Amino acid sequence: MSVRKTLSIAIAAGALALAGPLAAQQWKGKGRVEGILTDTSGKPIPGAAVKLRKSGEGPDLATGKDGRWAFLGLTGGEWTVEFDAKGFQPERIHIDVSELQRRPRIEHALKPLPEAPPQAPPEPPEPGLPPGVVAAVAEGNEALARKDWPAARAAFEKAHAGLPENVSILTTLARSYSGEGNAAKAVETVRKITALTPDDAGTWLLLANLELERGQLEAGKEALGHVPQDFVKDPAIYVNIGVLYMNQKNNAEAELSFDKAVAIAPADGSGYYYRALARIAQKKNAGAKADLQKFLELDPGSSDAKDARDLLGALK
Repeated sequence: MSVRKTLSIAIAAGALALAGPLAAQQWKGKGRVEGILTDTSGKPIPGAAVKLRKSGEGPDLATGKDGRWAFLGLTGGEWTVEFDAKGFQPERIHIDVSELQRRPRIEHALKPLPEAPPQAPPEPPEPGLPPGVVAAVAEGNEALARKDWPAARAAFEKAHAGLPENVSILTTLARSYSGEGNAAKAVETVRKITALTPDDAGTWLLLANLELERGQLEAGKEALGHVPQDFVKDPAIYVNIGVLYMNQKNNAEAELSFDKAVAIAPADGSGYYYRALARIAQKKNAGAKADLQKFLELDPGSSDAKDARDLLGALK
């Protein structure tokens, strides 16, 4: 995938019924929940954020060194549990809490963030460049090879100071910022490249992905508008746009974005799954059911498969 961070909104069957608003602190009760958060290999994930929510209210927790988390004091009913950990795709699940019975431990595994696509080897310094720039580029390339992002960023910042409009240096500098987790500086740098090469669709597509990665829907769409539609080969960008629309409760626009994801990659289950969620929110149950069936046909081993089956069971 070209996106470094993929938004995820795994939703279970309880999403079909929306709870009424609760007054502040009315989420408190006697129910207890506990769980363990791991990666897909079963290794615990320490320090992950765990948010328990009922109608937008609830406590914020963090996993311990062993990946465990627990909370006593929840009212009964349907709750949302949101997991977020560095290096992993954030996910959301739905659970039922009882104040009378202790529920089994929740065991959940997060998928790692998709790896960046293979990068072409850095270009060698251009002949005739100032010696200081040549040395900085060589130092930066060595740091990139070992994925030492801070060292790469520092080296390419030196090179950029010497040649501020060199596209190759700007590109590797943006890559270093992104690897370091500095999305704002990566976006700022890529925008400089678009100003220098306004007709380069690949740069605009990179900018769109970076903007969407940090939740900037309109900026991401504006950048994507510079990209010919047949140039986009990865459905993830339209999935991410759709998820951002769903977060705004604009499910009609979300569905249109998921349509594009399905059209680009009809053998990829993610577009069908998210389109089903958008359709459920619009009460388009027949289309949602068809999408969920297709998703399970294409990706029966997905971590979202159980939620998909639950949703199918709940659809009328």
